[in-house]
Amino acid sequence: MILQNNLSDDLWNVIQTHYQNGDYTGSIRDGFIYLTTIIREKSDLSGDGVDLINKAFSESNPKIKINRLESTSEIDEQKGIANMLRGCYQYIRNPRSHDKYEDNENDCLTILFLLDYIISKIKGSTGQFELSAFIQQVVDKRFVKTKEY
Repeated sequence: MILQNNLSDDLWNVIQTHYQNGDYTGSIRDGFIYLTTIIREKSDLSGDGVDLINKAFSESNPKIKINRLESTSEIDEQKGIANMLRGCYQYIRNPRSHDKYEDNENDCLTILFLLDYIISKIKGSTGQFELSAFIQQVVDKRFVKTKEY
């Protein structure tokens, strides 16, 4: 399998050097650094790890919304991604950041594919303010997207 063809270009570019050198743990750490950067940028928050996840995906006032949060299923998806992220940071990222850890290639691939999936969902979500979300709320049928607006 050629990993480069199965990951998003952005994630591949971040982990490529470590992966090609056989440093699978380094690849995983780089993937988490990239994920954290995306969450910070999308939420306009600082912080790290579980604290960042709790603030960015807060149930009462999420800075990152995976969907419209209008149905029970959508609310469950929002809670689910927050729970997955907390678990990933605690179970996968933290041990590799705080202790000596040696991952094999298979574990690395599994984790990178999970990160790629989560990153794609976050990149497709709504952040603090996004023009596309605002435009969907415009009710004027004659609205034309121009610099003026």
